[in-house]
Amino acid sequence: MVVCDVVMPIARAANADAESMDWTRESLEYTVRFVSLSGVSPCLQPLHLETILLEQLIDIIQTYDPVQTILLLMNKNGQAEINLLQNLVISTTDCHQQMQRRWSEFQLEPSQQQRPL
Repeated sequence: MVVCDVVMPIARAANADAESMDWTRESLEYTVRFVSLSGVSPCLQPLHLETILLEQLIDIIQTYDPVQTILLLMNKNGQAEINLLQNLVISTTDCHQQMQRRWSEFQLEPSQQQRPL
């Protein structure tokens, strides 16, 4: 499972408009990591997910094809969103390779990173 932990600034998280961001001016602290089946339960424990959901996730992890499917957990300040991305147009390996080759296209320009909010 791919886990992305996103840290929302407290002021923004409390704001009703927290979901709308100007990505050309703002950035968020985040980490991305891969969690194997043996690490799923400890990883999800702090999120206090329902037992049935945890069991379903473990079942999905045991049976999905990682070449054609991505299981993504987004953890935003302890609030989980889980997505199963299926029927991908390209394999996950090809996607990763393309992202590595084109990573500079996804980076903000230095002038955009330094703009005051």
